[in-house]
Amino acid sequence: MNFSFGNRASASTELPMQQFRRSYASGSVVLVLTVGLAIAILNWLGSRHHHYFDLTPDRHFSLSEQTIKVIEHLAVPVNVTAYLVINDKNILSSRDDPRKRLSEQLGQLAYYSKQIHFEIIDPNTDPQRAIAANIKKPQTVIFQQGDRSTRLENDGTEFTEQEFLQSLIKLSRDTKTPVRFVIGHGEAGSDRGDGRSLAEVKKALQEQSYDLSDDRLLSDHVLDDQRTILIIAGPVKDLLDPEWSRLDSYVRSGGKAILLLDVEQANATSQRLVAWGLKPVGVALDGKNAVPELLSDLTLRRNPAIPVVTQYESHDIVRDFKYDTIFPLARAWGEIDHPPSGTRRTVLFRTSDDSWAKSSIAVVNANPRKLTEDLAGPLALSYLVTFDTPPKPPIQENAPSSPPGEAIVVGDVDWICDQGVHQGPGNLDLFLNMVSYLAKDTDLISIRPKDNTFKEGVLLTDTDKMDQYHGLINAFALLFLPGSGIVTGIIVWWRRRGL
Repeated sequence: MNFSFGNRASASTELPMQQFRRSYASGSVVLVLTVGLAIAILNWLGSRHHHYFDLTPDRHFSLSEQTIKVIEHLAVPVNVTAYLVINDKNILSSRDDPRKRLSEQLGQLAYYSKQIHFEIIDPNTDPQRAIAANIKKPQTVIFQQGDRSTRLENDGTEFTEQEFLQSLIKLSRDTKTPVRFVIGHGEAGSDRGDGRSLAEVKKALQEQSYDLSDDRLLSDHVLDDQRTILIIAGPVKDLLDPEWSRLDSYVRSGGKAILLLDVEQANATSQRLVAWGLKPVGVALDGKNAVPELLSDLTLRRNPAIPVVTQYESHDIVRDFKYDTIFPLARAWGEIDHPPSGTRRTVLFRTSDDSWAKSSIAVVNANPRKLTEDLAGPLALSYLVTFDTPPKPPIQENAPSSPPGEAIVVGDVDWICDQGVHQGPGNLDLFLNMVSYLAKDTDLISIRPKDNTFKEGVLLTDTDKMDQYHGLINAFALLFLPGSGIVTGIIVWWRRRGL
C-alpha cells in the first residue's frame, strides 16, 4: 500500500515538472528563434539603410561639407582603382595596415554616393594590371570617369581628403572657369614683399580647377570668355575712365566681378560705385566683436579697428557659414537714397550692433572711441550687386536670355592676403565661396576640408570641462557598474525563486 501510494505520489509530482520543462524548453526555442530573426532583420535593414556616426567633438573621422556636396552631385559613375604595394614586414598591427586605412578612406567616399566604386590592388600579386596602368609609385590612386582620369601618387604617405576632393573636382568639371586678377593699379598679389601676397588664395583656387592669370582691364583678351570672373584686389591707384567703363559694361551685360577696396585707397573708384547704388560710409570699428591684442602689462584689449564677423546674412554665399572672419581696417558701405533702376543690392555680412564708423584713418588714430556724431552700426562690410539683364530687341526675342551680371564688393583686401588667411578661421573659405557662387559651382559653396591629422589624445585645459568629464567617469564607476550588477542579481534571484 505504501509502495503503490508512493509511486502514485511520485508520478503525480513528476507530471507537472515534465510539463514545465517542456514548456520552458519550447519557450527557450521560441526566444532563440525570435532573437535570431530580429538580428537577421536588423542586418538586412542595415545592409540597405545604414548611417555613419562620428562621435568625435571635431568630426575628426567625417568628410567636410564640400567633399560631401561634390560627391552627392556626381551624375556619372567614378571608378577608383588604388594600387598599393604591401610589405607585410612593416605591418605590426591592424592599425598599421595601409590597406585597411586606404579602404576606410575610399569607403567614406563611396558611403555618400552609389556613383563611386573602388578596389585596392597589390601590384606584386597582379603585375599585369599594374604595368597596363603605368604604376611607378608604391601608392597610386586612379580616378576614372568615362574617358577622363586623374591620378594621385606618393611614396607611401597617407593620402588626404583634400587630394581626393581635388581629383573629383577635376573629373566633374568639363571646362575651367577663367579667374582674372586685375593688375596695373598696385593691387595685392605681387611679390613686392609688402605683406599683400595672395599665394594662399591663388593656390586654393587652382586646387578647385579654376583657370588663373593676371591681366589688365584694357587688354584685348581679358574678357573673351563671358564666364570670366574679374578680381580687383585692393588697388592703390584709381581705375582710369576707360577701365571703369569696361568693367561697368561687363557686369551690366552679365559678367562677374569681385571688388576689394581698401580704406583711403582708390577713393575715386569707391565713389564710382554710386552708379551701382552704393557709397562708402567710413572706417568700420567694432567694440563687441574685435580681435584682442596683448598690452604691455599682459592684459588683453579688443582692437575695434579689426572687426570680427561672427554672423552672416541668408544669401547662398554665407547662409550656412560657420567660421569667424577678420577684416582689419575695413571700409563700411551703405546704399544711396535713390539707387539706379536695374540694380539690386544684398548685404552679405555686417559688424555687430556695438559698432560705429569714423570718417578716416586719421580720425580713428586720434580717437577711436564711439562718439555721438559717428555713424552707428551694424555696418555692412560687403554687398552683392545684381544687374538686371537689359530687355532683348524684338529681333532677338527667341534667343536664350543671358544671366544677370553680379559684382561682390568688400571694403578690405587684407582679409584674403596670406596673413589674413592664416589669422581668420573662415577668411579663405568665405572668399572661395564668393568665387564659387559667381562661377555657379554650387557644390563648392561650403566648408572645405581641414587638417585631419591623427590625434593621439586630448589635453583638457578647461577646468569646467575637466570637472564635467570627471563627474561622468565617477558616475559610471560608482553608480552604473555596481548598479548593473545589483540589477542583474535581482533578476537572476527572481527567476530562480519562480522555479
